[in-house]
Order: sequence, then structure tokens, then C-alpha cells
Amino acid sequence: MKPQDIEAAKNTKVVFSGNLERSIITNPFFFGKEKHYLRAQIARISHSTTLVPKNYYRLVEDTPTEIEENTPDEGPTPIPTTK
Repeated sequence: MKPQDIEAAKNTKVVFSGNLERSIITNPFFFGKEKHYLRAQIARISHSTTLVPKNYYRLVEDTPTEIEENTPDEGPTPIPTTK
């Protein structure tokens, strides 16, 4: 996958049919099949999604749009397990 594929996927809206071999016909033109479009959309979603444990970061007091790592006095923040 190329960066151009992800950019083209961002600029197009296509309804998925479930047929991964279907050609995508849209404007702006998307080079590839539905499987390439799906992969580009998955890359976009995973790039913009981040999961972080609660209290791992905190807002900077001077600028509320920035974050910093939370370093409590008791030691490092415990990372929860999936069990």
C-alpha cells in the first residue's frame, strides 16, 4: 500500500459490497479493488485510534491542549491486565 492509496481512500466514499475483487468506480479515481480500499480504510482508522490506560497521561496545566506522562509520587502507574 502506498501513501497515495490512503490519501485517495480519505477523499472517496464507497459502500462496501463484500466482493473484495470488485473494482472501485468513484471520483476522485481510486486505483485498485475493494480489498485495497478496505485495507486503506483500516490503516486510516488504526492510525487515528489510540488506547491508553486511565491516568497514564495528564493535561499540562499551562496549556490544556497538550498532554504529558503522569508520574505519581507513589511510583509508576500500574498497567491493567486483560484477565
